Amino acid sequence: MDAHSEAAPGTASASIFWFAPSPVQGAGSAKDILAAPEIQVRATSTSDALDAMDAPGATPHSGMRLRDFSAPDERSVQGGATGEPGCGTHPPWRIVRGREQLGPAMNSLRSHLFLLLLKYRHVFRGKLRRPVVDRTTSIAALRARADKSSARFGSLPRGIEVAPVSIDGIAAEWVRPPVDGARVILYFHGGGYVMGSRVSHRPAVANFVAGSGLAALVFDYRLAPEHPFPAALEDALAAYSWLLARETSDDIVLLGDSAGGGLALATLLALRDRGMPLPAAAAVMSPWTDLTCTGETYQRPDPLAPAGSWHVFAHHYCAGQDPRNPMISPLYGDQRGLPPLLIHVGERESMLSDSTRLAEKAREAGVRVRLHVGRGMVHCYPVFSPKFPEARKAMDDICEFLRTGR
Repeated sequence: MDAHSEAAPGTASASIFWFAPSPVQGAGSAKDILAAPEIQVRATSTSDALDAMDAPGATPHSGMRLRDFSAPDERSVQGGATGEPGCGTHPPWRIVRGREQLGPAMNSLRSHLFLLLLKYRHVFRGKLRRPVVDRTTSIAALRARADKSSARFGSLPRGIEVAPVSIDGIAAEWVRPPVDGARVILYFHGGGYVMGSRVSHRPAVANFVAGSGLAALVFDYRLAPEHPFPAALEDALAAYSWLLARETSDDIVLLGDSAGGGLALATLLALRDRGMPLPAAAAVMSPWTDLTCTGETYQRPDPLAPAGSWHVFAHHYCAGQDPRNPMISPLYGDQRGLPPLLIHVGERESMLSDSTRLAEKAREAGVRVRLHVGRGMVHCYPVFSPKFPEARKAMDDICEFLRTGR
């Protein structure tokens, strides 16, 4: 999960309105609200809005539909690459019951609401325009915001324990389930190589630990621009070597999101080239595999990532070095001999082509790879589990793969 994309807003001073011409009188509870054909509702936070979606009867295919009335053409929120709602100044949403049924191929209503609120999270901070990242943007401010937003993921699952550890001076921590499974996870956090940490990603990692029953080691690799390439890769190799001294390679699996996913793949290439034992498997979510940012899907706007962010972060990480270096951009490396790979990526994200091209290249090299493109989904969507069903299903799939390699 790239921290600059932020977690979903939890509490906020701004308000979101679901509106209709004639409010229904006396509809106080979420159940009453959802039972009404059209009603005016006010929510002061994302959590309030999602609580309404959890009301009895609000199933993914309950005949409800979201519409964005901030856009002149009032396009319906269909999901998928071509179904993105219009971008108005204010994001009011209408809920209409019983007008048009959601077919079985449609995404859940809860995912529509969650992702729309996430897309317009800048409104919760009192800003009408989406943020833009350029080379003058304060990295320190981005890091502070990322750390703050991580708290909105909520508390850790019951029974999960966190224990700090030092890996030759690298800050790290174990995230453990009540009973350790047969394998261990080495987790590579995202953040565009300029932010993110074991702390910011702790809630997401804990959910993977709880779902898989496997302990995870999470480490803080050095960040750009203070520490450009190859600092992060050096730290990743040190963390893997430390773990390899305590576990057999067949009992180690890699897991990473965004830039962390790209780093995990680069680590595999480096391990293979050095003749070191490879882990049993690797799962990556929306991996950043091409820091030239030249894939065809980079040409479209990303629903979550601030405009310009990938190019700026690549500039900081590469620091004048060739971004086509396979240890920077694993897409350009020889994929032969890698362990089984699982890739989850969102259909709507601008980084989609990084995953599709790498999966194709890995298959051609004889690697057993499974690519899942989440319909209508966004960057690193599995980490939002259990907020909506599609994220839960993706996380369950990843956890099963980590346990079994299938």
